[in-house]
Amino acid sequence: MGTRSRIGVQHPDGTIEHVYCHYDGYPSSVGCRLYRYYYTEAKAQELVSLGSLNNVGYYIGVQHGTEDRFRHPHCMCCSFDHRDGGREWEQCQAETAKDYAEFLTQRGWNDYYYIMRRGVWYVGSSYEREGMVKDGLVPLGPLLQTDKDCVESMAAIDEMERKLREAQGGQGDAVMDTD
Repeated sequence: MGTRSRIGVQHPDGTIEHVYCHYDGYPSSVGCRLYRYYYTEAKAQELVSLGSLNNVGYYIGVQHGTEDRFRHPHCMCCSFDHRDGGREWEQCQAETAKDYAEFLTQRGWNDYYYIMRRGVWYVGSSYEREGMVKDGLVPLGPLLQTDKDCVESMAAIDEMERKLREAQGGQGDAVMDTD
């Protein structure tokens, strides 16, 4: 069972281009990855432009079968429904809402939603949650620094990155670099 979420980019004209993400929509998972690895509008737009996802990885990655991420645990890239799952593009492409009010009507049965607005990630929830307002948005960064699960998740990401650098002989962030 997935924790569904919507990921969007709000453009200067107020429209929000957004996609569905099936798994791990919690701020401690998708939220941490968006904040850590898709921290610019260009990276967020690239993510959304590839359509709906099974999961948000640490980087966009290359085409692979949807089952490959389970057979090859080293694959930490995104799994897109069209690119990797072979679904029809029309079923997977981003939707566009004219404004936030319309976005709320299009979000479907998603538990969480993330919107990049002017270079800052915001998070919202379809229900009451500590640190969040139902159907409203709060900046993601402060939530990640105060929510216990988010703090633990960010610490685990830091440790994973440290081990990857060690395994590469201290050669920078080659595996995790999304630029």
